[in-house]
Amino acid sequence: MKKLVVRIFRPDRTTKAILIEENMTAGEVASMMIEKNFLQPSTRLAVVEKVPALKIERVFEEHEKVADCILSWPTRSQNMIFFEEREDHFGLIESPSVWLGEEFVNKYRYASAEAMQMMLNNIEQAGFPEWRDYLYIRKPGEKTWSRRLCVLRSSGLYTSKKNRKILNPTDLIRILVLDSHLQLYTTTGGWTRMRAPTPHGFAFKPYSAQDPASTHVFCFCATDEKALRNWVSRLRIAKYGRQLFLDYQSACTRVQRQVAVRHGSVGMNFGLNGSLSAGIYRKSSLDILNTSSNPNLSTAESTKSLVVTTNSPCVHKRYIGNQQQEFCSENRGTREEGISYNQLRTLSMQYQITKGFERVTCSPSGATSPHAHVGLCPQAPHQVHMFNRGTVQPSGIPKQQISRYPGDTAQPDALRRG
Repeated sequence: MKKLVVRIFRPDRTTKAILIEENMTAGEVASMMIEKNFLQPSTRLAVVEKVPALKIERVFEEHEKVADCILSWPTRSQNMIFFEEREDHFGLIESPSVWLGEEFVNKYRYASAEAMQMMLNNIEQAGFPEWRDYLYIRKPGEKTWSRRLCVLRSSGLYTSKKNRKILNPTDLIRILVLDSHLQLYTTTGGWTRMRAPTPHGFAFKPYSAQDPASTHVFCFCATDEKALRNWVSRLRIAKYGRQLFLDYQSACTRVQRQVAVRHGSVGMNFGLNGSLSAGIYRKSSLDILNTSSNPNLSTAESTKSLVVTTNSPCVHKRYIGNQQQEFCSENRGTREEGISYNQLRTLSMQYQITKGFERVTCSPSGATSPHAHVGLCPQAPHQVHMFNRGTVQPSGIPKQQISRYPGDTAQPDALRRG
């Protein structure tokens, strides 16, 4: 399982480097960033990819894997990953009149979030209404823009030279198929270098394409901001369909779980409709990493995990060393045993000395010496060992016979100091 150290940017010009696995979704990364930055959980907080070379950006869908995008970038890419609040993430569900247009909403009665969710849930059976409007098109490999009547259907995007109420199949020319390898981007200020007719543009391209002259980049321009919102929202519905409904339910469940954990409502669960039910467990950002990995892997095997780095500014510039890998592995092993660091300070601990060890009991009341040192045994991370640092000398055992672990003849530095 590949692991990637990613540097994520925030709108306040701060960055945070996190360790993600290649199968982590954008929703899991968003949950991790909310916990690490102590932010208020919200469905509007999303992971965003920004491509400065093309002046475009896109919001990751809840189910998409962030590592697939980063590993597809060229070596010298200057792309960045942001974590910010975006109203367009689920705006078409929460505010359909703003993102789909009042005329469309009133005609098909999609005025509420519940109606939009019902429509998305049944879109495979009922289908999505056809949409047509004028767009400026820049075909791949060309430098000129042309104004065409575009028709959006579930099968793709078409153009027509005739503006009829009913179009024949011979009048339509399909210019784009909404495949999974093509991603939808929007402009971040217009394409002045490409002489775009309007600053309200969007594009379809694969992750790897970074040049506007590439034959894999399809550029479009809408007439105004409202038309851009309508086109982007409808294109997302045509591309993802019912997956948008599942993503929204997953995001709501994730946010409600985080709110419940912060308020101490551990032990509750949320269904897809957001209702509470029994059986939820508290989940931290480290637990998210552990759930996708094999818990049966040993510490030695987990240290062999591959860490991928690139020259992108959002990817950490150096590999993780062996010590950092061992630290993560030991920390994971401690979590798998069910022992946390807070529990180590509160639970009663026993240390038995055999062949140079003596039973020493430590209780939360502090019966032992204040100079005692608590450590974890690498053979069993959940066991606690205490080493006397000065005033308390184990009775009946010479200093020379006391060692840290069985089989270790080395004398602890703390005992050498007496």
